[in-house]
Amino acid sequence: EAVSLSAAILERLDSLTKPLGSLGDLEKLAHRYCLLTGQITPPLPRKGMYLFCADHGVVAEGVSAYPASVTAAMVKNFERGGAAINVLCRQFQIEPVIIDCGVGHPTANFALEPAMTIAKAEELLKRGRMLAHNAQQRFDLVGLGEMGIGNTTPAAAILSAFTGLPPI
Repeated sequence: EAVSLSAAILERLDSLTKPLGSLGDLEKLAHRYCLLTGQITPPLPRKGMYLFCADHGVVAEGVSAYPASVTAAMVKNFERGGAAINVLCRQFQIEPVIIDCGVGHPTANFALEPAMTIAKAEELLKRGRMLAHNAQQRFDLVGLGEMGIGNTTPAAAILSAFTGLPPI
């Protein structure tokens, strides 16, 4: 029965108006989610979008075309419901959840020193685990987003650290 359900899910995904497999990993996730629910088109009544927002000290190195102050301005726009993510959330009945991880209180400039202490990193990881636990209670499906001027630089550094690949 699981094989026929899997085939039916794949058939439905392939019937959507898009090139076959064009959504890549998103299609794999949709397939897996459908299998977990045991339904070809499972309902998603409770959806959330966690938006993690923070300033990054590495902005002092000129890594962004925008000043760090844009982070706080964008957060205010999120709160007012005026950003593109808010429009998408309204369109698909997704509840945005704005999480301040350091807006106005940037990490240290990691080009010169560690971005944060181990204790601060542990505190943020603990907060993340708490948010994940709460998400299980509140939502059937959760998306993750982020906002922070200069955020591409730490993201590249983290990816480089995890993979051993150069950040360029």
